[in-house]
Amino acid sequence: MKNFAKKLIATLLIAAFVIGVAPVSGFVDLFTKISYASDDYSLKKVDGVWYYFVDDEIDTNYVGLAKNAYGWWYVENGTIDFSYTGMAKNEYGWWYVTDGKLDLTYTGLAKNQYGWWYMNKGKLDLSYTGMAKNEYGWWYVKKGKLDKTYNGLAKNQYGWWYLNNGTINYDYVGLAKNQYGWWYITNGTIDFTYNGVAQNSYGWWNVRNGKVTSKAKEPNISNNPTTNESGTLGFMWDSEDQVFYSAKDPWQRAFGYNKVYDWAAQLVVIYIDTARIKFNYGGYDWLVQLWKGQYGFVLLGAEVGVYYKNEGTPIEHYVCTDNNKRLKVGYTCYDHDEVLFERSYQDTWWLTGFVPGKLDKFNDRSEMAIDLRITLKTTEMRKAFVGGLENLGFTYGKATKEDPDTYYVKGNDVYIYWQFITEM
Repeated sequence: MKNFAKKLIATLLIAAFVIGVAPVSGFVDLFTKISYASDDYSLKKVDGVWYYFVDDEIDTNYVGLAKNAYGWWYVENGTIDFSYTGMAKNEYGWWYVTDGKLDLTYTGLAKNQYGWWYMNKGKLDLSYTGMAKNEYGWWYVKKGKLDKTYNGLAKNQYGWWYLNNGTINYDYVGLAKNQYGWWYITNGTIDFTYNGVAQNSYGWWNVRNGKVTSKAKEPNISNNPTTNESGTLGFMWDSEDQVFYSAKDPWQRAFGYNKVYDWAAQLVVIYIDTARIKFNYGGYDWLVQLWKGQYGFVLLGAEVGVYYKNEGTPIEHYVCTDNNKRLKVGYTCYDHDEVLFERSYQDTWWLTGFVPGKLDKFNDRSEMAIDLRITLKTTEMRKAFVGGLENLGFTYGKATKEDPDTYYVKGNDVYIYWQFITEM
């Protein structure tokens, strides 16, 4: 058909020169339109613009990939969108597009209305299982789709990593397993330099060059007079920092939090001050609670807890089961203006620290203070949190020992120096 049209136009052009029935330019325009209209492609160029045609009519409702002589292109509202970068579909499947054109060089994660997917050389690869990257970091992919339920070790070109809820947990320290055995993890990756013992849910283990080699005896720290008491509270001993602390997933997590726990603490010789920072954000009632004081007769300590419940729930019981709702927290605990211990800034729902010590008076915990940094997830969440602080009596200030019970803001970080305010 196309060759016939060209021959027909050529014949008409010759006739025009002979008999002068039409200007040459008019026949050139006619030839152009007929030649494009006779292409087998759905994309056709008219007056310098590429349009998507169906049955010789421009389809302004079409969204997806379409083809011309130069390749496949992303079409929206009936014309090529040269600004589009992302996933798009044609009759052969899902593909990756860069600046409006099919990009067969792209390998990595991309998003459509159904979630994040692994693209291999520009095409959706449903056979891939492993790690892949997007602008938010490294993630675990199962059969082509990002899997936020995955917890465990996975590998990329930089080594083995510990993933929690589908993404690298750079705060994780402990044991984790892959198909080659159990390994010691530091800051989210296998630590091949570690030699010592480590604990998991199955007990204590000897570790050599980062790998578990054999069963180990439980370390003997019975010479420390506080060991038995701290053990009954479910805490672990960090011999390097010389501080007791709670693990990321201790037995207490299953029970959440309510005020009764603070009242009952007195029955086991725990004398503490507390500040409950309550605020509403994202459909939840949030509680960030601070504690400091005497834990048993021989331990001084401090805690920061992050809890939530469904918005408007009348019962004042909070939970802490969703790792996505953890916040980044770090603090320094003081006693008589001297540093008692520090807890490093980390993603957590409960950050604790306890060291041997004793208050001058059990009923006066104001000799202790916490210098705290907490990072909220969004600007809106930070504003709501600050509102909760001010409701308790905290004021904007320097957040130092010279200016206690004050806070200041830097981005979504809130810095607090807490000493005298208490609800106990």
